[in-house]
Amino acid sequence: MYRRNFVSLCLLCLLFICAGGEAAVPEVVGVDFYPSGARFVFQLRPDKEGDFEFTLPGPFAPETVRPLIRGSASMRAEAVQMRPEPFPELAPLEKIVAEKRREARLREARVNAVNQALAMLQRTISHDVGEGELTDYIHSAVDAASDKRLQYELELVDLVIEMEKANKDLQEAEEKLTIARAELERKSPDRSRVVRVEGSASGTEPVLFEAYTGDARWNTRYDINLNGETGLVNAVMFASVRQRTGFDVEGEFNFHTRNPSFSIDPPDLPPLVVRLAERMRPMPTAARGQSSMMMDDMAAPMMEAVMAPPPEPEVFSTLASVSVKGEGRLKGDGTLSDVLLGQFEFLSTPLLISIPERNREAWVVASLDSVPEALLPGAAELYVDGVASGRTNIPAIGLQGTLPFGMAQRVTAEKKRAVGRAGTTWLGRGTLQDGYTIEVTNNMDAGREIEVRDRLPLPADDRIRIEDIKLDPAPALRDDENRLTWKLLLKPGETGKISVEYTLRYPGDETLAYW
Repeated sequence: MYRRNFVSLCLLCLLFICAGGEAAVPEVVGVDFYPSGARFVFQLRPDKEGDFEFTLPGPFAPETVRPLIRGSASMRAEAVQMRPEPFPELAPLEKIVAEKRREARLREARVNAVNQALAMLQRTISHDVGEGELTDYIHSAVDAASDKRLQYELELVDLVIEMEKANKDLQEAEEKLTIARAELERKSPDRSRVVRVEGSASGTEPVLFEAYTGDARWNTRYDINLNGETGLVNAVMFASVRQRTGFDVEGEFNFHTRNPSFSIDPPDLPPLVVRLAERMRPMPTAARGQSSMMMDDMAAPMMEAVMAPPPEPEVFSTLASVSVKGEGRLKGDGTLSDVLLGQFEFLSTPLLISIPERNREAWVVASLDSVPEALLPGAAELYVDGVASGRTNIPAIGLQGTLPFGMAQRVTAEKKRAVGRAGTTWLGRGTLQDGYTIEVTNNMDAGREIEVRDRLPLPADDRIRIEDIKLDPAPALRDDENRLTWKLLLKPGETGKISVEYTLRYPGDETLAYW
C-alpha cells in the first residue's frame, strides 16, 4: 500500500475545509519510474455531487494530470505560486537560537555597563568640597575609587569570558539551524508552488488519474560475489532510486529503462528537392514566423525526463523498452534508496591471470560457463568470498564470457631482462637478440593454477623476421599475434620461472620501433 507524507498538501486541504468545501485527498496506488522521471497513479473519491478539488506538490507537471479512463472524469490542473510555510521541524532549534541570542545580549550589556562604571571612576573629586577639606577628601576618594576599580576590573574579566562563551554558543546554535534548514530545503519538493486540480466525475466511484514528475531518478546496481573455490557467482540486482515529490510510497514499482516519448515524429522521408540557387526567393518574414508558430503548435511539450522478492528479476521487454518490477519503500525527500529487484546465480571457472607487463599482482577473473539474460546495464560492487574486491560496470550488451573481480594480492610476478643481456645486445648489423625471464610466486595458502600471459614482438613489416625462439617451459597457447599463455600449477610459497629468448632480423639501415 502506498503512503503519502506532504505537509503542504495537508495544510492546503485544511484551508479548503475552512473555506466551506471538502477537499479530496488523492492516494498513490502505483508508480512507474523512468531513468529521469516518474509516473504516479492516484486514486480519489469525489464528494456526493461528484466534484473534487485537491492539490499536488510542485514537482508534478500540471499538463500531465489526466484521468486514466477516458470519460470517467474531467479535470483541470494549474500551477499556483505559494509563499513557503516555515518548517515546523525547526521550531525547537529556533527556540534555542532565540535563547542563546538573548543570553549573549545580556552578557554584552553587562560588559558595557561595567566599562561605563570604570570610566566614571575617573571623576573622583567633587567640585563642592571646601578648600580645607580638599586634601582629606582626595585621599579618601582615591582609596575608595581604587578599591571599586579593582572590583570592577575583576568582574569585567569574568564577564568578558562569559560573553565570549555566550557568543560562541550562539554561533554554534545558528550554524546548526542553518544546516538543518538547508537539509530540509534539499529534501523538500518545490515549496514555491503547488498544482491545484479541480474537476467532476459522473458518480461517486473512485477515479484513477496520473501525473508525471521530473524529480525522480533510478539506475541499476548489483552486488556480485564470486566463490573462489566452486566458481559459483551470486548476483543481487537493485534499483537505486531517489524521488523528491513529498510522497512516501511503499509497494510494487515498475522500473523502465527508457523515458516515455511525449512527442513522436513519424518516420517520414521527404523528397530531396534541388533548385537553382539564383532563382530561389527568400521566404517572407510573415511566412517564416507562421511556419515557426505552426511547428511550435505541432510539437507537444517535452518535459525534462518527465515522465520477499522473486528469486530472479522479473524483466519485461517490448519493442520500445525494457522494464523490471521491484517492491520496496521510498521516502519522498530525495533520499537514495535501494529496491531489491531479484537475485540469480550462474556457474563460472575462477581464474588467476598474471600479466607481469601490466601489473605485478594477478587478476581474479570468472570465466562464465553461461551468461545470464536478466542483466541490465549498471554499476556493480564486486566481492570474492564475501570480501569486497572492486567495482565495475555491466555494459548494455551484458556480460560477454568473462568478468574480472579485482586483484589477487598474494599472487605476484616480475619480468626481468635475461642475465647479461640488459638493454640491447647487437650481434651484427641488422640483428637484435633479446630475452627475459618471468618469475611468478604463489603466496596463497593452497596450490593454485596461475595463467601467465605475455607476448613476443609481432613483425608489422615483411622485412622484419623473428627467429631462434626459445620458450622454457613451452607455452600452453601461442596465437597468431604472438601472444603467449602458460599455465603454471604452483604449490603454496612456490615460485615458477619462465625463460624467453628470440632474435630479430631487419634491414641494417633501419631502426626498430615498438608500440
